[in-house]
Amino acid sequence: MNLDYDFVSYQFAPVVKNTIDLYLYCYAQIAIFSKKQSTNNFKVVLDGYFSIAKCLGFTESELLTAYNEKNEVNLKRQDSNY
Repeated sequence: MNLDYDFVSYQFAPVVKNTIDLYLYCYAQIAIFSKKQSTNNFKVVLDGYFSIAKCLGFTESELLTAYNEKNEVNLKRQDSNY
């Protein structure tokens, strides 16, 4: 899969639903994306994930920090053939 997605110009469009409905919405959007892998469908999935994070009280900074920390662990694992 090569979407060549432009993350620099990504603009978060929050989905306003309760927590359970957000999870259901996100799963539905993933199913759609798995059948038609387009940049628009990818953005909709990202918006769903980020909406769940926002609903659960995570900030953008916390998400970026967690991603970078996990990415560092993954790179070390790859370097050690884990």
